[in-house]
Amino acid sequence: MNSLRIDCNEKQKEVLKLEGDAYDSYEDGFENALQQIRVLYPDIDLSGADSMMRVLRGRIVDPLDKAPFGVVTSAGSRTQTEH
Repeated sequence: MNSLRIDCNEKQKEVLKLEGDAYDSYEDGFENALQQIRVLYPDIDLSGADSMMRVLRGRIVDPLDKAPFGVVTSAGSRTQTEH
């Protein structure tokens, strides 16, 4: 039984490391994309870019926000959802 517990703990450590590696890779890819955009469009303002946000109906939104009657943009203003 003790060997199963040790094996489970090792697997949990491995999963946490893989999750961290995946996150780091995602962030590196996002930063690489921003760098390419800066080369193509040197005057563009990318200060609002955030790897955790999503585009929904032409707006940058937090995918974790559960606004019931609209979409809360990254600026915090509530907008009416389109039907």
